[in-house]
Amino acid sequence: MQKSHDLTKKQLIEILIVTIILGLGILIYDFVNTNFDGTIKRKDAGKGNISEGLRLEFLDQTKDLEIDVSDRRLSDDQIEKSFDMAIKEIEGTYLGVNKDANNVTYDLDLRSEYVDGLISAQWKLSPYGIISSEGKLKVENIPEDGELINITSTLFYEEQERIYSFSVFVNQKSLDTLDGQLEAINRAVEKKDLKTRDKKYLKLPDEVEGIKLDWKRRMNYRGLQIILLGFAAVGAILYGKRLDSKKKLKSVQKRWKRITHSLLINFLF
Repeated sequence: MQKSHDLTKKQLIEILIVTIILGLGILIYDFVNTNFDGTIKRKDAGKGNISEGLRLEFLDQTKDLEIDVSDRRLSDDQIEKSFDMAIKEIEGTYLGVNKDANNVTYDLDLRSEYVDGLISAQWKLSPYGIISSEGKLKVENIPEDGELINITSTLFYEEQERIYSFSVFVNQKSLDTLDGQLEAINRAVEKKDLKTRDKKYLKLPDEVEGIKLDWKRRMNYRGLQIILLGFAAVGAILYGKRLDSKKKLKSVQKRWKRITHSLLINFLF
């Protein structure tokens, strides 16, 4: 009897015909495309280069060459418009989650590309060391009274560039917020650590900015993990024994059926 999953001769022929027709169609399409007038369409600006594999015939030579075609360059007017768009994009995004440029307490959103990658950006910040060029705040360096940061972005499109500058005022987070409280505690610990590096022990602060601190070591739950692992192991063993018992029972039942069937036949015949 033929198995249901075996292919018939008719089905094999049909598969072969379909693959031949499909292969011939692709071969014809590719052959037609081998003849062209030497014109390659560029990608739009900012979409990257395109690589084209070509066969070149010249004199008595035939060579396969890989030709890289640059994306389309913007016109001067389009470049200026793209710079304007990049600046608008910066103005709409640089604050990140901050609400006010005069009270920056969280990281800024300073990107390396704008206008869908058409315009690249490099950042310089002064004074140095409070905000990184990626916009990350170095909270340990923020003065208690805050700091005015001058930010300069140099925008590039190929060899052309434009400078855009603005300022923000960076503050420590308010002690009315959990983030501010944690930052104040971290600053106090770091300050005390640096101050007592010649000592054998570091005594953690008991109070920071009027906040009383109670330090404890974190609980290690390795013992509980071992207990749970023991329960899991016992459960697995019991389950395995139960499966073995069922297998043995089924084996006995099959054996008993064969014996009774043999006895019945012998009795009847």
